[in-house]
Amino acid sequence: MSFFLDFLDRVLLRVQAVAASFVARLASPATWTQLAPVVAVVVAAVAWLAWRRAGRTPLGRAARWWVGMASLVAVVAPPIYFRAVLPDGAAGLVAVETNMSRLGRAQYPAEVVLLGLAVMAASASTYLWRWRQSRSSHAERQALAVAWVSARRRLARAAVGVAVVSALVVATGAGAGLATAREVPDLAAPGTLWVGTNRGANRIAVGRDGVARVETLAWPSVPLPSSEIGGIAVGPGGETWIGTTRGLVSTPAGPGAAWSLHAVQDGSLPDAHVFGVAVDRRGVAWVATANGGAAIDPRRGTYLFLGRNTPLLHQILDVVYLDDAGRAWFGGAGGVNVFAARTAVPARASRAEVTASEASTAGGGDGRWIVGMTRYNTGGALPDTLVFAITGDRVGRTWFGTDNGAASFAPQAGAEDLAAYDRRHWQTYTVTNSDLIHPKVHAILGDRDGRIWFGTEEGISVLDERVPEGGAGRWRAIRAGEGSLPHPWVQALAQTPDGRIWAGTRGGGLAVTDADDPSRWVTYRTSTVRHVVGAVLPWFREGNLASDDVRSLTWVPAAD
Repeated sequence: MSFFLDFLDRVLLRVQAVAASFVARLASPATWTQLAPVVAVVVAAVAWLAWRRAGRTPLGRAARWWVGMASLVAVVAPPIYFRAVLPDGAAGLVAVETNMSRLGRAQYPAEVVLLGLAVMAASASTYLWRWRQSRSSHAERQALAVAWVSARRRLARAAVGVAVVSALVVATGAGAGLATAREVPDLAAPGTLWVGTNRGANRIAVGRDGVARVETLAWPSVPLPSSEIGGIAVGPGGETWIGTTRGLVSTPAGPGAAWSLHAVQDGSLPDAHVFGVAVDRRGVAWVATANGGAAIDPRRGTYLFLGRNTPLLHQILDVVYLDDAGRAWFGGAGGVNVFAARTAVPARASRAEVTASEASTAGGGDGRWIVGMTRYNTGGALPDTLVFAITGDRVGRTWFGTDNGAASFAPQAGAEDLAAYDRRHWQTYTVTNSDLIHPKVHAILGDRDGRIWFGTEEGISVLDERVPEGGAGRWRAIRAGEGSLPHPWVQALAQTPDGRIWAGTRGGGLAVTDADDPSRWVTYRTSTVRHVVGAVLPWFREGNLASDDVRSLTWVPAAD
């Protein structure tokens, strides 16, 4: 290492000595006489071309004059007025005598002197630039005055416009106009509804006092790596995990808690783009990303599930779901993979069971991959290998939303592979064998009455299995329209304790069934004005939906 540094020092000294020698030769009267006209012509040509492009209007010419004067006087004044350039004994330095210095001589680096000599050739020696305001004609000065008056009028009109817009913004913040964009959704029960959008997240919370509060979490008020939300999950201790397109953040429960970033750089994630996140009873966060999965165990570190160390069907994972047994279901571009951790506990496990699991030396990612399911190895029971959504219902089945329909699977207890390849455990729904209104199913919800809601790109299909096959009312379609969904593309579904269904759409905002008339929907949309102003004044967007592109919905009951 020392040899390399010594070599680098010798090279730099050599370069500096050559530069000083070149400056000394350049400063000789003979060399200067030959070089000055060439440099002057080159600099003059470049300046002439630049000045021509500046415009030919009186205002443009005046602006060029002032720019030229400012450049000459304030930027290059000292080197312009060189009287003599005398070689100095110090390597790399020359003594320069200027009429701007009362000291007579000053030392400058050789490189600066080279630049100074070029400027001197085009200015002091040849006198190419003589900027004088008196050269402007009377007509030009009169035109400049008229242009200045017009500019002042335009400036005044712009100021009035800014004042009017500011007044409208303040009026909006005070409650005038855009009322529907500022209404707080009525949850009717203590708890929190998390709304993830492409421009941040909303936390709609109702306390024991029955008062609803809407908080917007987005940059710069919250240190999210990106405001584009992929998924939101809340752990058993109230800790919040938010997946974004640039990493995962988490924060403990309680006001003022610090946010922690989990990124590729620290080994917490296999990829920065997080599509989904779920948290089990032990507080382990299971993450689906664009390049594999992860189990982030707060006590034992992170386990990465990649294509090279796991039997993943595809590295792009769109969703992760935790069933009642504690198993992790990863769905994505290649189908579904199921992982069973050694320390997994059921969703309804007692505190003693959770404590016993936490005391184990095995971590969240210590376990085995049970089975992988595709369209082909299930005989078409899984209608497509591209899986968008996975959820469970109250009878223990697992539901899948895919690019070509939906399916339900009833795992067989005690079976090594959950009997995934037994067609008798499957039920498949497509547009050809059912009344599903669209093949692309992006969200699935099993409500408390046993109905299954499918969010598709043409609206919502509702399956009521209490009605016999082929009976009236077994399938119901909810399409976009007046008093219904604000947009046909539904990509998130949730149910609150009051029984109402919430739907997040791709561009129409957040919709919820009316409490008095379940066939009608109430819509909440964002206010663009409030969002734009909120980028500067974060408090201004509180009470406003972050975006009309709602991508995830998560209901969290109030803590006991």
